[in-house]
Amino acid sequence: MAHLSVPIWVFDVENTRFLWANKSGLAFWNAESLDELRSRDLSDTSRSALNRLQQILRECNESQCSVEERWTLFPEGESTATDVVLSPVVCVDGHTALLVHVKFFDQKECASASAHSTQALLHTSAMISLYDTDLSLLYANPAARSVANHTNEPLNERIRDRQDLEHILLKLEQNGEYDTEVVVNTRNGEAWHHMVFEETANAHTGGRSILCSATDVTQRRLMQQEANRLAYTDDLTGLANRVSLVQQLKTRCCHPAPFSLLFMDLNRFKLINDTLGHSVGDSLLINVASRLRKHTDGSELFVARLGGDEFVLVLDEIIERDALEEYCNALLERLGKPYHVDDHRLHVVPSLGICRYPIDGSTVSTLLRNADLAMYKAKNSNSGRCFFEPSMNTGIADRLALENDLVDAVKLAQFEVFYQPRIDTASLEVICMEALMRWRHPTRGLVSPGAFIPVAEETGLIIEMGRFVLENAMRQQLHWQRNGHSVRISVNISPVQFNSPNLIDTINQVQSAVGCDPGNIELEITESMLLGNNDVSSILTSLHDAGYHLAIDDFGTGYSNLAYLQRYPISSLKIDRSFMINTDQMVIASMILQMGRMLGLNVVAEGVETAEQVAWLKDNKCDEMQGFHFAKPMSPTDCDRFLERWSNQHPLGHAA
Repeated sequence: MAHLSVPIWVFDVENTRFLWANKSGLAFWNAESLDELRSRDLSDTSRSALNRLQQILRECNESQCSVEERWTLFPEGESTATDVVLSPVVCVDGHTALLVHVKFFDQKECASASAHSTQALLHTSAMISLYDTDLSLLYANPAARSVANHTNEPLNERIRDRQDLEHILLKLEQNGEYDTEVVVNTRNGEAWHHMVFEETANAHTGGRSILCSATDVTQRRLMQQEANRLAYTDDLTGLANRVSLVQQLKTRCCHPAPFSLLFMDLNRFKLINDTLGHSVGDSLLINVASRLRKHTDGSELFVARLGGDEFVLVLDEIIERDALEEYCNALLERLGKPYHVDDHRLHVVPSLGICRYPIDGSTVSTLLRNADLAMYKAKNSNSGRCFFEPSMNTGIADRLALENDLVDAVKLAQFEVFYQPRIDTASLEVICMEALMRWRHPTRGLVSPGAFIPVAEETGLIIEMGRFVLENAMRQQLHWQRNGHSVRISVNISPVQFNSPNLIDTINQVQSAVGCDPGNIELEITESMLLGNNDVSSILTSLHDAGYHLAIDDFGTGYSNLAYLQRYPISSLKIDRSFMINTDQMVIASMILQMGRMLGLNVVAEGVETAEQVAWLKDNKCDEMQGFHFAKPMSPTDCDRFLERWSNQHPLGHAA
């Protein structure tokens, strides 16, 4: 053995000293002679290393077998990872020592490999740490030390969440390794680290230790969090979005715990958005979301915006009907107060549809649909809220059928244009005919405009339908003109049409194709449309310059702002029929008449049904009258007969 090239030595574990070494062993330990090696003071050998040697000695004595391990030795004061074989050997005095031989050793290669490994460990950006089984720190490379709170930071102080630490230790016990991402404490605050843990043998003791390699993934985590925020948050209001709501409801629907769902939208929001512009509409929605947050602070509630002006609230603890009514009343009161957006003072009244899980549905789609149905019912309720009832499903089926039929009606040209005369109050001449759309359904018969016009506006079909009315009205005016009846035609323009970018082009194209005089065409808009952006002025000016008359329909029901009437080229005001009902309302009609005279505008009273109303309008010098007292809306053929009969009865515009 003395002449073998591999290092061999005998070590007395009991007395902590070398007993013998071959020539290679002496070289390995950098000893000048065997005596020098034997005389070395090994009292500073770590207790853990001695404990492991004693353990190996016992195992070798019991099994009479060798033990092979990789040890980190320090033959020249620098660490050297070495594979060694330890075998029992009986000394002269009878006690047992350990015969140690290095399985393979090339001093030059070993030194080179050790140097490279050390340099890599020192300069890598990975944070390498070694922990004992009690989680105390055994070693940390410079990268790990640079972020640690203090020099000997144990693992239990490094991992922020105790549950994360317990989970890591459990996985190590089960599998011997674990890969995870956790929040850790660093000298710069909390951070996310990707950590790979591995059980390994302690080079000195041979016992269990924990090796950890970590990299900082905080930036990636923050980017993921931002991506999740964008994916699950409404960008405008900061509330949860539809995706987040659906996930929330799916989770809740997997459990028996009851909850309530409120489906809310804002009445008149579409009008505000269409007339004042999307920036005002967006600001209004942000304000509504803010009030919702304040209303729900501290309560067990989830709030989401579905899109547009639709919001959903999910309540965990409020299930009973009385409690829900009280909650909804308070919510409606908060949301119903005026909103100040830019220079506008806006009023929007929410409608709330209420359904409860599992009473009114057990799936996400069913709950949302039923709450939506209840919300539409709430629009016609004085309270502004409505609980879902199973009978509502019949109503939605009718609505869908109507919508489908309306699409077919546009394709099949099932619409007709009726006309109602406007009478000059002084002369009783027929001054104008208002064009009114009618839908003659093959099975439903004549469908009320109140039933299909809102659907047409919501679906956008009103654009095509409006062009149909405009074209027919212009052709009819030209027909009457050629037959000796000098009457204008009045055509209603809906907010959806008015905000269409092709409005002016459409009107001019139809007029050019028909060939009628624009001076014989009056276009009616509602006063709420005057509250839009700068395009309103340019649109109205372009139409006026082209020769069209412009009228404000249903005047008095909205903003009734004198400044708007002075700013735009309006020629007529139409007093809403609601102001002709009784004496109290007629006071408002009288004020509108005075305003019209002051501004030099033609004033038309709608909804005239009695001789008393006619007499009052004459006394108050109203310019024109329209209503059932004179005629209901009529087909073109009936209008022809009416005009002939009326001109015969009132040839000079006199009479009763």
